[in-house]
Amino acid sequence: MLLPGSADWEMATFEDVSFDDVFAITVVQLDRDYAIRLADRSERRVETDWDYDSVSPGTRYLQRERVLAEIDPLEEGVGLRLRVETEVKERSGLLGLDDRTAEGWSAGRDDAERAAYLMQRIRSVLVPGRPSEEFYERRPLLPGDPEEGFDAP
Repeated sequence: MLLPGSADWEMATFEDVSFDDVFAITVVQLDRDYAIRLADRSERRVETDWDYDSVSPGTRYLQRERVLAEIDPLEEGVGLRLRVETEVKERSGLLGLDDRTAEGWSAGRDDAERAAYLMQRIRSVLVPGRPSEEFYERRPLLPGDPEEGFDAP
């Protein structure tokens, strides 16, 4: 187990997918749960704002978390590193939820489970060729679909 403040990165490599696809899907997936603070293609980095809506399960202290993602072009594809950084404030549970001041926060353990979950959501979208054009062409028409296909006026 890592010490509080130690970085615990979830990593994946995506083959046959472009850097732009990995960057865009990472931003979209993180934006579903967090407010994006930084999405910079030139720095190859995505950062979210701190999310204050949790309490540390072990200590019942106020906890905040943010996601850091780094995307790097590699020879074998595009690499993605994802980290869910946490900080805790020694102010008990629900009484401290409104206390979002900058003072008093200390490094917590990275949330490896949450990072793995976010990475899996990104992986599920970044499967090469999914869904392919053939999928839409061979799918049977459903009630309400235009008879001529999806490109019909």
